Amino acid sequence: MTQRRQLLAGLVLLPVLPGPLQGAWASGPRVYGIVSLVADQLTVTGFESTTGSALAQNQTETIPLDTDELEKAVLRAGLRAVNDSKLGKAVPLLINDGALYRGQSTLVSGDSVNLPASLLKTLQSQGATHLLLATKHRAEARMKARDVMLGTGRVEGLGFYVDRVTYLRTEGTSAIAPGYLAPHAYVRYSLIDLNGNKLLATRTLTASTVIGVSGSGGGADPWQLLDNTGKIKVLSEMIGKESAPVLRELMGS
Repeated sequence: MTQRRQLLAGLVLLPVLPGPLQGAWASGPRVYGIVSLVADQLTVTGFESTTGSALAQNQTETIPLDTDELEKAVLRAGLRAVNDSKLGKAVPLLINDGALYRGQSTLVSGDSVNLPASLLKTLQSQGATHLLLATKHRAEARMKARDVMLGTGRVEGLGFYVDRVTYLRTEGTSAIAPGYLAPHAYVRYSLIDLNGNKLLATRTLTASTVIGVSGSGGGADPWQLLDNTGKIKVLSEMIGKESAPVLRELMGS
C-alpha cells in the first residue's frame, strides 16, 4: 500500500502505531476512533453478453489502489458526523495492516465484535472510547438511473459496474446507445463501544449513479467515460454526499 496509511492530512497529528497505554478506557468524554477498511482496491464488475446466447453474465476483477484519497473521503465523512453529533471528539486513523483489510468480514459479525489486539492497542493509545468502523458491504447490484434500478448480481465496496449491453436514452433527447458506467459505494458503518467491544448500531450505505454512453455521443466504451482522476473524484464525492445522512442516523442511534 506504499505509504498509504498515515493520519488524515489537516487533522491533529497522532501516531498510528501504539504508544504508552493508558491502562483503562477513558470514563470521561467520548473519543471516537475512526477507521476505514474500504479503499485498498476497487472492484470492477462487468456485465457482458455471452457469445452465441441471449443470456449475459457478470465478471468481477479488482484494481489495487495506490492513493489514500478514497480512504480519506470516508474518514472526512466520519469526522463530520462525529463533530455534528457533538457527542465527543474524533480521532481519524489511516491503517497500514493488510491482515485487517483481508479479515475485515470477521471484525463485526451479527452482534458480535471481534477486534484484534493490535487495533485495540492502537485505539487505546489514542484514548478512544468508541470506534466508528467502515468496512466493505456486499449486496445486490442496484445502480440508480433516475427512476429505475439497473444491474444484476452482487457488488461490493467501492468500484464500478460496467454494462456494455443495456440501451439507455439520454434524458430529454431521443438519443439511445448501449452501455453505461455506474460508480458505487457499498459500505457498512459500525459504531462500537470499546468498553467491552459492544456493537451499538450499524448502518449500510448503498450509493450509486449511472453515467450513460448515450450522453457521450454514443459508441464509447463505458469504462472510458471517466479517466482515472475522474473515477476517483466521482467516488470521493459520492462518499461525502451519500454517507452524511447514513452517519447522521448512526450517530443518533
